[in-house]
Amino acid sequence: EDGKLVLDLYGENTWIATRCGVAQQYISNRISARASISSSSHTLSDASVAVKVGGIFFNDRYSAATGYNDWAGNIYADVRLQYYSGRITARAVIVRFNDASGTSKTPVILTFSQPVAFDTEYFLELEFTGTEFVFRVDDERIVQTITSPVYATNKPDQRLEVMIFADPGEGAYVKGTFDDVCLSDACGIPLSAPNMLLLL
Repeated sequence: EDGKLVLDLYGENTWIATRCGVAQQYISNRISARASISSSSHTLSDASVAVKVGGIFFNDRYSAATGYNDWAGNIYADVRLQYYSGRITARAVIVRFNDASGTSKTPVILTFSQPVAFDTEYFLELEFTGTEFVFRVDDERIVQTITSPVYATNKPDQRLEVMIFADPGEGAYVKGTFDDVCLSDACGIPLSAPNMLLLL
């Protein structure tokens, strides 16, 4: 759509996402894009939707003796535009996977002060420096210091994504656009084909 990547999704009674992943050889410690959430996005009951830029950046539980334990200790982070209860906010999110299955998670959610509107592009950027996550929406930054050990992840991943958070009896539609995707100083990054995932 006008040279931009468009992702949209409808879902009921489940957490579900559609995403475009960065090709493995281009994954870095930084990802940015100009993104918007469409005014056609809507929610039913207490559902929420988000347009996100993020990925999995490191692991804090690797052991030289035993290696990795599947998902356990992997750290996911994103910067997002989230619509909930009639209001859009920009958020910085960090999630730690606590067990091998990835079922148990510990989230940290921080909110930008900048107002966000439908059908408006915002510059979203996330960088992992090795000691900090630096989240950015336009000119506003949130910095979160890392105090845990840092090891390479066994689940390297970066993606552009739209997501629906709908519990039983809830539903939603989300549409997001992405443009000017950059990793480090490289733009025009090759992306994989969009795919839909059920997040149980």
